[in-house]
Amino acid sequence: MNSFKVRKLIIIIEDLINLQNECQENLKFSQTPQNALVSGGLDTSSAFVEHVLHFLEEAKSLCDELEFTSAGQKINLILIHLQHGNPQIDMSSLAAHLQNVKDVIMSACWNIQFIRIDSNLSNYVDNDSLFGEVVLRQFPGASEDIKSAGNCLAIELPTATVFHLMRVSEHGLRQLAKKLHVKVTDNKKLCPLEYTEWDKIIIAIKHKIDDKRSGLPKGPRRQAQIELYSEAADHCTFIKDIWRNSVSHTRRPYTQTEAISVFERIRDFMQFLAKVLNKQ
Repeated sequence: MNSFKVRKLIIIIEDLINLQNECQENLKFSQTPQNALVSGGLDTSSAFVEHVLHFLEEAKSLCDELEFTSAGQKINLILIHLQHGNPQIDMSSLAAHLQNVKDVIMSACWNIQFIRIDSNLSNYVDNDSLFGEVVLRQFPGASEDIKSAGNCLAIELPTATVFHLMRVSEHGLRQLAKKLHVKVTDNKKLCPLEYTEWDKIIIAIKHKIDDKRSGLPKGPRRQAQIELYSEAADHCTFIKDIWRNSVSHTRRPYTQTEAISVFERIRDFMQFLAKVLNKQ
């Protein structure tokens, strides 16, 4: 997500106003030793001017990052004049320059659309750990879709949220198939799991579970293992029938409430699957 540093921008604008006020205060005491005015120009060695220089460098860095080109260029010109001790710049003209910087920054903001994120959803922004560290370690390839699902949920795009959640669950399905050494063929040719339909993978997983049921020695260990794999396969079937087919084939949109529910179900499924895959 292309996030925007609104907080830092607000602080920069507030600091610009404060510096302008300080310039005006210095003008009132232009005949005192503390006024930073020397021979009609600014004393670039004064603490106040050094503070302004440091602030302007930070402001330019932020403007460059936000692609506020005009504001960045304006700040750069002021920096050049101040750093080279331009005698035409005094406290009054410095205050005017700071006003101009504030104006071009504000002007740049008019062309930007901001998205308000509910405070209850702020934790979902750019967060690939929403399903926990166990899931992140077990399914590193799913991290981008976990983050994208959270971003879509945060900006209230529920159908897009479900879409990314189905991609997350597909990482789980593939790893389950690999754990069980599932092979899928088409016309007697081996198919990579990444290019195989869910139905075929799930059917192959269930066949493999049946093979394990008959091949493993009888006892509680076999029973527990078979039950875990069977439950995981049933989860995959449920996900496919209830959500994946609908979102993949544009059968209907989802509401925000539904997307939150799907998010929680897929998170629980992936956490459960991580435990299953870690069992020996």
